[in-house]
Amino acid sequence: MGQVPSHGFNQFKIEGRTAWLFNLIETYIYYLAKPEFADIARYTLIDFCNENDVLSVNE
Repeated sequence: MGQVPSHGFNQFKIEGRTAWLFNLIETYIYYLAKPEFADIARYTLIDFCNENDVLSVNE
């Protein structure tokens, strides 16, 4: 059999190191989540970051 051609991206960078954390989260949600799941994905990502001491959420 022949070799299957590569489609799509092998490596890509959505955002650099200088972005503010919440801006970075919004960028990831925009590109990686379907619109109907954006709110739950955003909440889940922020909650995960909070639980792992990446950020501190004031309650």
